[in-house]
Parts: sequence; C-alpha cells; structure tokens
Amino acid sequence: MKTKFNLWLTRDLTLYGRTLLTKIIGISQLIYTASMLSVPETVIKNTQALLFNFFGKNKNDKVKRDVIYQPLSKGGLNFQILGLWSNHYA
Repeated sequence: MKTKFNLWLTRDLTLYGRTLLTKIIGISQLIYTASMLSVPETVIKNTQALLFNFFGKNKNDKVKRDVIYQPLSKGGLNFQILGLWSNHYA
C-alpha cells in the first residue's frame, strides 16, 4: 500500500483527490481484510498514520484532523476514522 501511495505522491493532487485515493486504495483494502480476519489495533494505527502521511504529502498537517473528519456539508473532507468501523467487523 505504501508503494502505491508513493507513486501517487508524484502527481499534483488536490486535497479532495488525495482523500478519494485514501478511500479507494487504503481504506477499501483494510476493510476487505477486516471482513475476513481480525485486524490488530497496531495495524489500524499504522495504516491511519500512512494515510495521513499521504494526505499531507509526508509533511506536517496543514489542515486540522478534526476538520478533515467532518462531512463535506460542514467544510470537512469526510475522511474516515479507521477505529470506528474496525469494531464493526471484529
């Protein structure tokens, strides 16, 4: 997953584009795995860190994470919190 994100980092994507890619590449693969296996919390935390590194282009966060998690109607980016849905599949 990390190599796929690094390939996409070479392109100049908007925040919305990077959010969409984190959902398509990162979260979908983790949900697929979690639907069949039990995913440890360490894997969820590492994946969350990887997603935010991609989102911030491996730099410091320019947008607060609280804002990123908010829905689009409230000015956020509708970013998913991995810990919430992982309990659903456990």
